[in-house]
Amino acid sequence: MFHVIIDSLVHTIESFLGRWKCSLCKKTFTSYPEYALPYKRYVKDHCLSFSQAYVKDDTETYRSVSSAIGYTTRTQEIDNRMLAWSTVWRWLRFFGSLKYTLRNAFDLIRQADPNSPVFRQMFPIYHGKYKSKQRKTSLDQSIQLFSAEPEYHRIFGHSFFPELATKSGWS
Repeated sequence: MFHVIIDSLVHTIESFLGRWKCSLCKKTFTSYPEYALPYKRYVKDHCLSFSQAYVKDDTETYRSVSSAIGYTTRTQEIDNRMLAWSTVWRWLRFFGSLKYTLRNAFDLIRQADPNSPVFRQMFPIYHGKYKSKQRKTSLDQSIQLFSAEPEYHRIFGHSFFPELATKSGWS
């Protein structure tokens, strides 16, 4: 089951995941649909958009990014299904952990278009968004991933989620 946000309300959809087991190595593999991320309840587009909103805007906080979810647009009454503010940080930590996916995406972009502007971009992170070096590194890698995604899509015509990320071992 996956959660989709429509008109500021969280809706649940059901989907099948393909799983198979290798008879040689005995490992199990899961094939995710285009809109899904592993171990995430919300669909990829929402995870990316909320995470990008937090990282790219200096004034945004975890709470402000997720505060509009769970309210009806007309009456502003609260609904039981809300997005916890800590969920945005967990998404950012996940995106920041995709070091090999980011490296592979940059390598493919460099091979296809060595003059791509993505290699000349600066990625400043507001100093109030982190207190530790580990969190700063995670935010830095996340914002690089967010800038590589549209460039990869421009060049290859599709997202590097889930295909390239799966080939990179979701790491």
